[in-house]
Order: sequence, then structure tokens, then C-alpha cells
Amino acid sequence: MASVGKGARMKGANFEREIAHLLTESTKLPFKRGLGQTRAGASEQADVFTPVFDDIHIECKRQIRCNIKDAIRQGKADIKSSLQERSLIVITKDDREEMLVTMPYRDWIILFNAWLADRLAGENNASIQEQGLSTSSDATE
Repeated sequence: MASVGKGARMKGANFEREIAHLLTESTKLPFKRGLGQTRAGASEQADVFTPVFDDIHIECKRQIRCNIKDAIRQGKADIKSSLQERSLIVITKDDREEMLVTMPYRDWIILFNAWLADRLAGENNASIQEQGLSTSSDATE
């Protein structure tokens, strides 16, 4: 298996391409592999990024058994050296296991609160519609 050298780099690059493809497919935003990290030695470049948002840093690790804490430390160091505040997202995949997404609590709670607000807004709109009342967006149509 690819655990060191060129094989390990190819395994990591293929995983980064896979993540970029999956994110593009599911979000309809253009995600790409951060090529600058290998060409220019720019450690602050995210493994996967979208030019639409420059405030997220996606670190990807595909190994026999990923060390999530090491991946988080690497991502934080990359963010620190970039001199730009970014939210860290670490995507890991152990061999023959499912992908995991890990992030610091301070970044996750922002996403969770946005998800809750969206869900609560949807439930409130559904409740209003069930009662036969119109919402402000319904009134303008």
C-alpha cells in the first residue's frame, strides 16, 4: 500500500481531487485541488479550495489510519502562516472506512447555528402555511 514516497503523495492527491469533485457536485461551487502546495511549497495553501470563498481551509488526509489531531495541527499551522483568518475543515479517510469531517468547535457552531436557523425558518413557514396564513414573501406574489 502507499504509505511513503511517491505512492503516498499520489494517494493524497487523488483523495484531494475526489473531495474537490464531491464538493463541486454537491454545492455547485467550483472546488479545486490546491496545486500551489506542491508546486511552490506553499504550506499555507488549502488542500482543496473554492475561489468563491477564501475564508475556509480544507485539509484532506487519506491514509491507512489517519491521525486527525495531526491533520488539525497541520491545518492550523497553515492558516497561521497564511496570515488570514480562516475556518478549518479537516476531511479524513482511513482505508476501507467512511470519510470523516472534523473541525474546531468555534467553526462548527457557526455552521450549526446557520443550519438551525434555516431549519427553524422552514418549520415556521410550514406552520404558517398550515394555518392558512401568508408569509411576507407570499404576500408579494
